[in-house]
Amino acid sequence: MLLLTVNHQTLIATKASRIVRAAKGRTIMEFGARRAHSYDAAIIGARAAYIGGVDATATVAAEQDYKVPATGTIAHSFIQASIMNMKHLKLLHRYILIIVIY
Repeated sequence: MLLLTVNHQTLIATKASRIVRAAKGRTIMEFGARRAHSYDAAIIGARAAYIGGVDATATVAAEQDYKVPATGTIAHSFIQASIMNMKHLKLLHRYILIIVIY
């Protein structure tokens, strides 16, 4: 069980670190709870990604338990509805790229 816990968190922190370095100073947020296999995995994964260098998480429980800054998300339906109309996307302050870390 110890190896499982260490491997999972190390994997996420390492991948997060690589993504942060590739982003070259741009803001990176973690959205891994969507893919986590359990409640604890989502919270611990968010913490590991934060240790790896991401700026924030969408997992509110990670903010409550580990003080990882939490941030909101934008509805996928908004992006899908607006993708054909760049005028709507320009209403956003910046373009957002979401990369699933795990």
